[in-house]
Amino acid sequence: MHMRRQAELAPECVATVAERSVDWHLWLAADGRPVWMNAAVERITGLTIPECFALPGFPTPIIHEDDRVRVAAAFAPDKERPSGHDREFRIVRTDGTIAWGAVSWQVVFDDIGEIRGSCASIRDITERKRAEEALEGTKARLDALLASSPAVIYTCGPSPTYPTTFISDNINGRFGYRPDEFYKDEMFWNKRVHPDDLEHVRTQLERINRGESVSYEYRFRHKNGAYIWLRDDMTPLHDEAGNVIGLIGSWFDITERKWAEAMLQRAHDELERRVRERTAQLADANTQLLVERENLEQKNLALKEILNQFESGKREIAEQIQSNIYRIALPLIDHLQRQTSPGAEHYLGLLKNSLIDIVSPFVGRLESQSTRLTPRELEICNMIKNGMSSKEIASALHNSIETVFKQRKTIRRKLGISNRKRNLTSFLRSLDRGKTSH
Repeated sequence: MHMRRQAELAPECVATVAERSVDWHLWLAADGRPVWMNAAVERITGLTIPECFALPGFPTPIIHEDDRVRVAAAFAPDKERPSGHDREFRIVRTDGTIAWGAVSWQVVFDDIGEIRGSCASIRDITERKRAEEALEGTKARLDALLASSPAVIYTCGPSPTYPTTFISDNINGRFGYRPDEFYKDEMFWNKRVHPDDLEHVRTQLERINRGESVSYEYRFRHKNGAYIWLRDDMTPLHDEAGNVIGLIGSWFDITERKWAEAMLQRAHDELERRVRERTAQLADANTQLLVERENLEQKNLALKEILNQFESGKREIAEQIQSNIYRIALPLIDHLQRQTSPGAEHYLGLLKNSLIDIVSPFVGRLESQSTRLTPRELEICNMIKNGMSSKEIASALHNSIETVFKQRKTIRRKLGISNRKRNLTSFLRSLDRGKTSH
């Protein structure tokens, strides 16, 4: 009774389940025509059930043309391919967007083995494919980033051998090795560390095993046989219990930096050597300068003594000349003045005053006011100081009075009093008295 009841309810239950399913279910006749489908078709394709039946060759027109051959058996019952599972394909929706489906199918045969039709179930995998595409895009970007990165990224298993579990593909471009070379030989990396750096490397790995992160430098043999310098940054990996189960790290080729540091050190050492040499040279030069300075001071003292003696001699000569003029020349002029005619007395008086000026500081003071005065201009200044008029000066020098006026004007300009209301005679007499202010 129960078996018969179950059999009677089976078609109704199957139809109910199919209608409420999120997957698209499709029944096809032996010639591939759709005979039944559930409402999920509209959610997946954008077509209603009547639109699907009305579309010639359905569902082939909504399958992406590049995928039709791959899923043809799912929608055309075929004895050679009676079933299939999760065959992925693209569906072109009515709005032009692409949906992804995974079709599974089963061909139904009658008692004599002829095809009666087939059933297909299409699962919507659009979200999953989008996630996969996003993941692929991320992976592609990550691969591109790693390929262009100056750092080689790697992960290793636990001690003591720390086998390589992952290494980025740019290892080939950086160090000349293929990733699989590291995977096949657990000691591949260790065998290529410079022998002189092995102890240093072991010390750092011990720190990793204690759970510390480390950054250190060592030499590593390139595929071409040359050693390069690496900076290795390592961080331990822990399990849930906190045990170190491996490490993740990155290698940077710092060979050029090391070369630059070595060159800088050599330059520094060379500079230090030159500084020491130069310092020694300067010390010697300074000692020599001190000696020369002492010698120069001795010479200056000697020269000063000579100059003092010279000045003393000059004073003695000046005093002698002055004494001779006063004792011999001036009495003779006085005698001549008493015996000469009245007209010549004036010139003898001028000669007497000139001799007195020679032994007085007047000429020196006048020259100090202007070193540009000519001998003739100095002579005229002396005449002006002694009270001679321009007419008398012109007569004495056998010049025109206009020439004397021009010479007086030139003298005023050279003495710096041309634009001042200052009497030239008074100015020259002030020099004779030692007063040089203008």
